Amino acid sequence: MLVKESLQLRSVFPKKDGAFSELSSSQQPSSEVIERGKSANNVVVVDEEILSMDITNRNDRYMAIRLVLGSSVYAVSTMFFLLCRCFYVDLLQISEKRLEDALVDSSSLSGLETHLSEVHKFSISTDVVMTFTRAQFEVHVEELTEKLHSACRQVDVLCENNLEVESELNVCLGRELNGMEENMTLSTSLDYLKSELAMYTAQCKALIDQNSVTISELK
Repeated sequence: MLVKESLQLRSVFPKKDGAFSELSSSQQPSSEVIERGKSANNVVVVDEEILSMDITNRNDRYMAIRLVLGSSVYAVSTMFFLLCRCFYVDLLQISEKRLEDALVDSSSLSGLETHLSEVHKFSISTDVVMTFTRAQFEVHVEELTEKLHSACRQVDVLCENNLEVESELNVCLGRELNGMEENMTLSTSLDYLKSELAMYTAQCKALIDQNSVTISELK
């Protein structure tokens, strides 16, 4: 979209024949610009119609600038105005393109907002699931902790019982050792008694034999 402005500004300067002959064919302005730049008194007039023209063509811009170049006092200001107008048109075109890009970006931004909303909903549902799972996990951990404490108490009881059994076993082993020592002592005493008994038996037998001889002699 181009904006057209109307200004009451005139700049008159002599027109030279063949003023456009030095331009190449690709740089020749449109016939509309040339015709509007001519007047009956053989001068070039920059009026409201020329200033309000749609000079989007680059060659027309160059031609409009050349039309205002002259010895007039207002030539410089007019040229500055046309330059500003050309730049303003370019800025408007750039602004329109930027606006279109902004609209495209806004549409993509709305899509991103929709995606962000979906992600937010998913995050909320995930938080709910995580909260429920955490509660169940904490309950299960408490149960396992209680079972572990109970098992630890039972292990402590078993350790105490094991210590008692070990102490009793040590006492029994001590008694067994004492019994073995007593048995060895008794075995030694028994062997001694057996040897004495054998000796006494032999003596008794000898006495019996002697008595038998004595009895036979007495008869």
